[in-house]
Amino acid sequence: MAVPNFQFFMRPVLRAFLQIDKADSISAIEDIVIKEMKLSGEDARKILKSERSTVVHSRCHWASYYLSQAGLLTKPQRGLFQITDAGRDALKSNEQININFLKRYPSFIEFISKSQTKETKEERTFTFAIETVEDCEKVKECYLLAYKNFNDVLGK
Repeated sequence: MAVPNFQFFMRPVLRAFLQIDKADSISAIEDIVIKEMKLSGEDARKILKSERSTVVHSRCHWASYYLSQAGLLTKPQRGLFQITDAGRDALKSNEQININFLKRYPSFIEFISKSQTKETKEERTFTFAIETVEDCEKVKECYLLAYKNFNDVLGK
């Protein structure tokens, strides 16, 4: 079985921080989350391609990050998270806790608005590059054009 995406980790992560009921690290909640999600030992030990951490650790981290952006977790200091009253209230609902659920929180809306603004600027740059590449007939021309555009962007 594949490890689910980070949105499926949101409720188990909140429950784990509720169980701990103090500021703690992602590493401290991993075993609780693994048990709640009934992940196999093989899935629990799966390493990311970057070989820096497990997939479970990464998914717990991303879930915690998004939950903190909505105010369901707080970060009292670097690397530590703690459940908030809003997080406790969210656990009382029977709804799936995912990005759509988080959109009811103003701080999360503000967070995704900032992210979308950044993506829009990047999309414009990539759209221009793609349209230009489609006009190229040969790989060498595309390479030279991309190199020139890259240098123009850097101001060289």
